[in-house]
Amino acid sequence: MTFTVLRKNKMGLDYKISQDNTQDFTTIWQGRRSIQVKADVGQINRGWYAWFHEDKLAQDAFPFLNHAEREFLISGITPDEWNEMFNSNGDMK
Repeated sequence: MTFTVLRKNKMGLDYKISQDNTQDFTTIWQGRRSIQVKADVGQINRGWYAWFHEDKLAQDAFPFLNHAEREFLISGITPDEWNEMFNSNGDMK
């Protein structure tokens, strides 16, 4: 069985959060971009509620995600796209 939740972030970007119960990861889609995270749909859904409705910071709402995964939720930019745009110091390439 697959569990899917649709969410919108604070910038108005639409996300599809999907987990097949035979997998140990969840896929988060923003348009055609996606990442896989080691958190279940329920954790992400609770975090999303705290972030969106309780106005918590992303790092507080999603402590189980790393900074690159949280950045994807905030901006829709994947870790690979981030690395293409910025060097290791955070400066534009």
